[in-house]
Parts: sequence; structure tokens; C-alpha cells
Amino acid sequence: MRQEVREVFHKGSNSVVEWKDENGDIRRAYFPEIALIHENGKIFVEAIEEGQPYGVDWEDYIHTRMGAKAISTKLHNKGIWTLEDLQTKTPVVTSVFNEAASINLQGFRESVLRKGKDDE
Repeated sequence: MRQEVREVFHKGSNSVVEWKDENGDIRRAYFPEIALIHENGKIFVEAIEEGQPYGVDWEDYIHTRMGAKAISTKLHNKGIWTLEDLQTKTPVVTSVFNEAASINLQGFRESVLRKGKDDE
């Protein structure tokens, strides 16, 4: 499928391009420069799925401390039971979600570095 892309940078005879996928998420991939089609000031790639992915899939390394059930329980334990509670006790709700989303940054870095070395 032909896809309009934006060239981010080139390295040697390859370019890193980016585009929005069907979900509106930004993706990047390496392509040989000869695979880029320049037409009317735009750049296209014929087979976007053939690109070599660029970057780290961060979701492989991010793990939250709590799942949905644990968050619900924590909200209840903190007195958040209704929509009114949700609207009037914003700092409490924020603290629950901050705790749920928090990650051990050092562990995250170590995990990414370990995986990177495994791929070499």
C-alpha cells in the first residue's frame, strides 16, 4: 500500500521516515533511499510494511504497579465511590493514578539496556 511519509534523516544510503498509521500513531522505519518516491514535493513509500522498524517499542518495558481491579480497590479505599467523588476529590484521584502509572526508572533503563545488548 502506498503511504505518504516524511523523511526524518538519512544515514548512508538509508533514510528514516515517519508516518501516521491507521490508528493515528506515529511510526518510523528505515528504508533504502531508492525506495522513496518523490512526487510534487511529497515523499511516498510503496510498501510501508517492508520498512525496518526504527526505535524502541517502549511498551515492552513499561509495567504499571496496578491493574484495573487494583486501581478500583485503591479508589474505593481512598473514598472515591461516585462521579461526585471523582470530581470533588481530584488530588486523591490523581495520587491513585500517579501511583498506578509510576515505574522504577532505573529498572526501566536497565531492562532496555539489557534487551539492547541481547539484540546485538
